[in-house]
Amino acid sequence: MDMGYMSELLMSVLIFAPGVVLLSICVFVGVLVLLEKAGIFGAMASNDVIVEAEAEAATANPPAGQVIEGLQTAIADEAQAEEAEAVNGN
Repeated sequence: MDMGYMSELLMSVLIFAPGVVLLSICVFVGVLVLLEKAGIFGAMASNDVIVEAEAEAATANPPAGQVIEGLQTAIADEAQAEEAEAVNGN
């Protein structure tokens, strides 16, 4: 390769490469700003809030055995109330 061509190529790279890098950084920052204005990053933050709320709800629920026991008690109480109503009604 000709030495004159190599020096011109090197000078071209040294002159234009920093501009290309700077332009790439500016475009990247611009895209980030547009995404922020669109609310993409806010949606990510609210997703964390949803995960925390689900975790709190999971710890607030009673065990399944306790729920079944409560349902059985409610059904038994309702049956007793219907029997008492049937006795008082006749």
